[in-house]
Amino acid sequence: MKLFVLSSVFIATIIICLYANIVIIYNKKKMKDRLRRIVKNRPTRQKNFINVDSESVTNQEPKKKYLKEKILEFFDRVLAERNFRAKLVLELRKADIPLQPSEFMFLVVLFIACLIFIGILLTENLIIRGILLMFGVWFPCFYLNLKQKVQLKEFNNQLPDALNLISSALKSGFSLLQAFDVVSKELPPPISREFNQVLKECRLNVSIEDALNNMLKRVNSPDLDLVVTAVLIQRQTGGNLSEILDNINETIRNRIKLKGEIRTLTAQGRISGIIISLLPIGLGLIIYLIKPGYISLLITHPVGWLLLSGALVMELVGIILIRKIVSINY
Repeated sequence: MKLFVLSSVFIATIIICLYANIVIIYNKKKMKDRLRRIVKNRPTRQKNFINVDSESVTNQEPKKKYLKEKILEFFDRVLAERNFRAKLVLELRKADIPLQPSEFMFLVVLFIACLIFIGILLTENLIIRGILLMFGVWFPCFYLNLKQKVQLKEFNNQLPDALNLISSALKSGFSLLQAFDVVSKELPPPISREFNQVLKECRLNVSIEDALNNMLKRVNSPDLDLVVTAVLIQRQTGGNLSEILDNINETIRNRIKLKGEIRTLTAQGRISGIIISLLPIGLGLIIYLIKPGYISLLITHPVGWLLLSGALVMELVGIILIRKIVSINY
């Protein structure tokens, strides 16, 4: 029975991961194909759209797609009613996840449902099921936040090189938009994608100031905020923009160097915090495997629930205090 449950958990996890990867790859390909059709031949796209609608009456496959679209429309409508859709679009854009809000919420609901099903198969304890449910709600937010931090870190690391290219292009006689075009072609994502988006907005008669502010909203980087502020002030008051960008570039490089030194000096404190935080959990699992009777009372008895709650609160307080000690604002 235990082997069957473990096999079911393993298979369900693999299915969820494969489905998420297929959806992400399919959406990237779908977006590229759609943009290619729009640029190449708009009337042809409209003709194909009419043919698909005419075939959907007799073909069985479009009916399945229509059911999927209805499910996604339901999630989209729920998000729109709670004024959460625009914020989720921005959060997905920051994390570079090529999914619509409805598709992301559908995957989240599917993930939570699988965890609930796994909890029903594994145990009848309501506490463990509640823990699985809370993990299902917490993990998508954690994953989204983690992806945003990775994208932000890569953007900040690429920003000095981008400023160097922009300054060199301006010294060569290029305009600011031409300098942005050089960055979008010479540097890898994510910074090339963001500057390319600025160029697209400017081609749609959006001012440079608004396009830069939109990029700042998408990236939310303090270093980029410094650059955007300097560019906006220079466009209003005048001055040598290349020299200003060189000074900002030096400042940003010094901040990156200082950040590395701080992480080196606080490495011992951070590792100690991780070990101390995981030690009670690991010790509890080891004791449970060696002698389950010693730990079972903490799960089955009300006093044990109270002790576990107090331990969890003290764990969270300790983690917050250690993070406050090792985090330095600069």
